[in-house]
Amino acid sequence: MNTTLEAEKKVKSGASIFEAMTDQRKLKAIRYQFQPLLILLSLSKLCLPDRPSEIADWVLNRSSLLKEKLGLDWKRMPSLSTWQRLISENIAVSEFDELVGQYFHSFSSDERELLNLDGKVVCRAIAKETDKQLHLVALQVSRSNTVVEQTALAAGENEISAAKRLLAEAELRNKIVSGDAIFAQTELSQKVVEKGGEYLWKLRANQGSIYQLAKNHFAEMDDKYLGKASSLDKGHGRIEEREILSSFRLAGKIEFPYLAQVFRIVRQSEEVKTGKQSEQMIYGITSLPVEAFGAKQLLALTRHHWSIENGLHYRRDVTFKEDKVRQTSPSGGRVLAMVNNLTIGILRKLGWENIAKAGRHFSAMIDEALRLILLPIKLLL
Repeated sequence: MNTTLEAEKKVKSGASIFEAMTDQRKLKAIRYQFQPLLILLSLSKLCLPDRPSEIADWVLNRSSLLKEKLGLDWKRMPSLSTWQRLISENIAVSEFDELVGQYFHSFSSDERELLNLDGKVVCRAIAKETDKQLHLVALQVSRSNTVVEQTALAAGENEISAAKRLLAEAELRNKIVSGDAIFAQTELSQKVVEKGGEYLWKLRANQGSIYQLAKNHFAEMDDKYLGKASSLDKGHGRIEEREILSSFRLAGKIEFPYLAQVFRIVRQSEEVKTGKQSEQMIYGITSLPVEAFGAKQLLALTRHHWSIENGLHYRRDVTFKEDKVRQTSPSGGRVLAMVNNLTIGILRKLGWENIAKAGRHFSAMIDEALRLILLPIKLLL
């Protein structure tokens, strides 16, 4: 069997996501086909409009071109109220999340990958009935910035319980799941390893004995018995030095599932202009074996964890102004977040580092932008 050909058949386009989605509109109220609406929503986000009003204007101002390219016989383009209903009411959000995750999973390889687990509050997506903000938990492929799993916190949930649901659905075989101290829980850690993955968590002082044991271990242990590595970087007006110490000797003394190593990172930074200095000390635990992941490898992994902040959350908030787009429906905020995830993931897979620059490019090259949605990415690389 031609395995390459079989793999190609599994690769879907962005448009195939929309084709598989459930249309939740009432039949008598339907004026516009569902899939073209979703294609236009995704296309507009590739070209940077953020608010529903901006999306409506962007589509209207290009109505003749878009009708021709998509073969639409619409008498008029959708109004602002149509876009608002589509985003806030007409899309099955859990299904959308799942389909976007499946899309990006299709690019995953069997190679070991780092997945960053993190939560994010969408500040301006506030439910009318409860005044609660939309709170999402996502699992992101560090290397490509693609979101392979995402879920919203249900009523009464916290990030830990939402993460349990998310990890139960995720494909974790041969993956390393990295997260902040809130996720350093025995049940979560056990689930990751038993699904074929590894965990790498930070610790915090209020986690009791495990944090104190790690802190005391590095204070008392001679450095010559510890793994050691460092890095020095200069960028964004700052010089930053990181030094890590790692140890496997404490693993058998801490009751924590599959624990293999503990580590301590000292991060020192200096502002180039002002000379202001700061220092931060971080402790962590991991199931990664020391034979394959020494201090140098652990230091690199912990640095890559920050890509979910810099590569995903920052781009959603700054480039797509996600926290400034007012939504009175949690579903609406979640839909826009998913479209943002899809857009960032597609552009990063194609090699774009500057998402805002990509948006300006595709706004002038609509044919190219449509190809990103209608064709499998592998045909565009």
